[in-house]
Amino acid sequence: MGCWLRMVTSVVVLAMVTVNPAAATDALDCSNVVRKLSPCEPFLFGAGSGGPSAECCSGAQELDKNAAGSPTEKKTLCQCLVELARSFPINYEKANQLPKLCSLTTHFTIGPATDCSK
Repeated sequence: MGCWLRMVTSVVVLAMVTVNPAAATDALDCSNVVRKLSPCEPFLFGAGSGGPSAECCSGAQELDKNAAGSPTEKKTLCQCLVELARSFPINYEKANQLPKLCSLTTHFTIGPATDCSK
């Protein structure tokens, strides 16, 4: 039942971020963020004690490369991550370990008070 609820929630959130007009105008959009970070779900939800999978880091690195291209794309990535963090029960501590564990160059703290305009 929990897996079914998580899948339904994922579809609803994906639909919400896909129809976001602000995201639709940027090269980096939230539906792409959801797709690239889906392998990170076990790590971000705190399942198990291991680190992120190679697939997780690969998707995060692709997003990192896109975000490094411009301040607009970095802001878009930040906004998508904050929205996803509000929609899913992620472990913020683990989410904020991802840049170091996956060797990402784009850094910002994800949490309830994150301000992506800075």
